[in-house]
Amino acid sequence: MSLNCCRRLTSMLSIQQRNILLVMVFTGIINSYILRSCVHLALTEMVVKQETSGGRDCTSSKSIDINPNGPRFEWTQRHQAAILVSFLIGYVLSHTTGHILLDKFEGHYILALGVLTSAAMTAIIPQVIIYSNWYVFCGIRLIVGMAQGPLFAGVAHIFSKWIPKQEHRKASLLAYLGPHIGNIVAYIGTGILMSSTTCWEVVYYVWGGLATFWFLLFAILCRSNPANHPLITPEEKLLLVNQTESRPRLKVSRKKMLCDWKTLGIISGWIGHSLVYFFVNISLPKYLKEVIKVNVLENGIMNSVFYACAMISIFISISAGEKSMPRDDSALNTRRCLLIFGNLAPCVCLLLAGYLECDRYKVGFLIALSGLVMGPSYFAVRSSIYDLTHNFGAAATVLVNGFGTLSYIPVPNAIAYIASTNSRQEWLIISLTLFGVTGLTTMISVWKSTRQRADWD
Repeated sequence: MSLNCCRRLTSMLSIQQRNILLVMVFTGIINSYILRSCVHLALTEMVVKQETSGGRDCTSSKSIDINPNGPRFEWTQRHQAAILVSFLIGYVLSHTTGHILLDKFEGHYILALGVLTSAAMTAIIPQVIIYSNWYVFCGIRLIVGMAQGPLFAGVAHIFSKWIPKQEHRKASLLAYLGPHIGNIVAYIGTGILMSSTTCWEVVYYVWGGLATFWFLLFAILCRSNPANHPLITPEEKLLLVNQTESRPRLKVSRKKMLCDWKTLGIISGWIGHSLVYFFVNISLPKYLKEVIKVNVLENGIMNSVFYACAMISIFISISAGEKSMPRDDSALNTRRCLLIFGNLAPCVCLLLAGYLECDRYKVGFLIALSGLVMGPSYFAVRSSIYDLTHNFGAAATVLVNGFGTLSYIPVPNAIAYIASTNSRQEWLIISLTLFGVTGLTTMISVWKSTRQRADWD
């Protein structure tokens, strides 16, 4: 009786179960990115403050004393780098093997258990590290990375079962917006939580608790297959059965893909994009805290503005590119120009920010501008993948994303070595190195770029 009442209620309100699932998947992606990014800002307030040396020292902005009587940790720069890198290592390990999990588990379970594992691991961080050490923190972040690696493989599998072909564009748009909104909420929310409570522990409890609540809702409201959902109407079930056909999964040798110079060229271009993206995501909060001396709320706002600008830039680039990109041979040169601009312009903005010394407003403006000019490279790389393969786009994207993440793993340790005293001059060297490496990978991509379809496709 209760199921019939619920079915009638959803029918009267015109709430289709696939739309409920779409909202839950969207919020699940947001929760995942909050759990992966909140640590980057929280870590800046968990360690004992280190005095900078060399050059003119910036004066602190309006002070917000986090945990004045609570625990702070005397972790070295190398220890902090290891904590930041641990997530990336776990992510790469499971991201590139997500297709293996799909052979054994439904995407519904991969998404749900990934968020639950991330939430549980995040919520226990304060109590565990107080009674242990930094390497336990590394282990926790490694597990979180492994839990989130197959995230989008699971999401794609859910969409194949629940989203009709004519609604794929809407679903893909929400899946694209999820990571950016997750990062925006992670940084601004973490900044607000720590500044209002003067406590870093609350960050892990709140985000872990909210993600656990999401898991409970997802378990109640969503099912892996329309045929198993107790509240779906017969009309919607018939629609989904007829329009979500399960196609046989084609397989391609990863070795053939990696031995193709066209694939390696795309990977090289994406590495340039990823280096800038992860530098802002992982390392910029430390620079703003230790060198520019912003407080935790200002730090969160500056990082959130970057992601808002990057989201707008990528959305505009994709929309404009799909409508105005030429279809003839000139498209290749246009794409090369977009890649060069989208990869190097953000580096220039971040480099100029290093020369502004302590002007917080101008530094914040340049950080936002670096996000606004990042979009063209995203469109250029994604378009190149589409030209490269029509049958294995998902596999190629996983491979490209995996190498992009892998490329940043050595960077936090390099930053810890170069910026051992967190002086402005040391961070300028880092910005110059970032510009040089990004320029090199971008030029390799331009050199090897082509519109030809791969032989293995």
